[in-house]
Amino acid sequence: MNNLLLEFQQGSCIEVAPNVVRRQIERFIYWHKVTLPDAYISNICRFHGGVPRHQCFKSPDGNIRVVGRFFNYLEEHELPSPCIPSWRGQHDDVRLDYSVWFVIEQITGNQTLVPFAGIDTEGRDCRDAADYFFMLAFTQDHEVVIDESRNDIKQVARSFEGFVKLLESCPDTVPIPKAKHW
Repeated sequence: MNNLLLEFQQGSCIEVAPNVVRRQIERFIYWHKVTLPDAYISNICRFHGGVPRHQCFKSPDGNIRVVGRFFNYLEEHELPSPCIPSWRGQHDDVRLDYSVWFVIEQITGNQTLVPFAGIDTEGRDCRDAADYFFMLAFTQDHEVVIDESRNDIKQVARSFEGFVKLLESCPDTVPIPKAKHW
């Protein structure tokens, strides 16, 4: 069954074998005792850590939000060379700053959410944020929510497929920086 729903910007994904990603996702699911939507797993195994071609969606309050990048599931020893220096200051390689393993540690206040993508932070690009990500996450029921402040969680869509349908090209009034290619 082909569940590929998203198109990603060329060169924005981490080039790694899908079986490596699937193994890490299975490890993550086991370790955190969660489930993830099949459509999401299909996408992330093929287009790991990428920037979607259509990045914008309307949040529940009607504001246009921007998906900066989908998080990855890799550990340091699995990253392809060369190292990409971090501008965020969390790790030597910036791809680890966008790892679900790292991001989930930052949301210790809500262990029921599974983060999957960084979004803009109050009008700033999530790729420039030095500290906490504003993020999209799955609930235990696979609903997609925005976590804006660790205490302000809003439903965006009832499913990953429903979320993908919300994604659209960003209007000219929304500044979108060029994605860093890995």
